[in-house]
Amino acid sequence: MCVKPNKKENQVMQSIEQNNKELVKEFIEVFWNQNKLDSTTNFLSLDYKDYSYGSTEGLKQFANAIFTGFPGSHYTIEEIVSQGETVITRLEFTGTNSGFLRGNGPTRNSVKVAL
Repeated sequence: MCVKPNKKENQVMQSIEQNNKELVKEFIEVFWNQNKLDSTTNFLSLDYKDYSYGSTEGLKQFANAIFTGFPGSHYTIEEIVSQGETVITRLEFTGTNSGFLRGNGPTRNSVKVAL
């Protein structure tokens, strides 16, 4: 049996999805583009888990390495999709390696990476 949500339920779900997308956009802008590492307290829960970096602190350490190796780098949202409480983004990272990155000196090479 398939039950279709009524108009009001659709509006509530769309509102939640839109709010979630806006929150993710703001996080990318503030944390990644403005390099505000301490902004995680505004965006991530206390029990945040990251499968790549382990924790909020791991994420901040990784981001700091990127900011050091690629000062002035920028993340651009190419696509953002939301369904329920899940938000998926397709990003593009651009920057020039003009700082030290994990012990290696600057190469002065520019990069553009799809994420």
